[in-house]
Amino acid sequence: MIELIQTLTSITQFSVPTMSEIITILFQICCGIIYLIGEATGMGYELANLVIFVVVHPLITLIFFYLWRKAQIKNRAFREFSEISHAQRSSEI
Repeated sequence: MIELIQTLTSITQFSVPTMSEIITILFQICCGIIYLIGEATGMGYELANLVIFVVVHPLITLIFFYLWRKAQIKNRAFREFSEISHAQRSSEI
């Protein structure tokens, strides 16, 4: 966390940071957040990192995949119903 503060305070010039500097700053911010999560929960950095990237992220991915497939099926059923309804209205005319 101290490295993050030192890095952020050292970039007080008005020059545009390089891509490498941006990536380093972003990485340090993310590590700082994981450290804070680890400290707040009492798990520590390593366990918090493991829980986030091995359990939570795949679980969220699976949930979104399930919701996407469910929406596709519902959309397909709606489209088929719409086509049938449109065909019936066309035949009545």
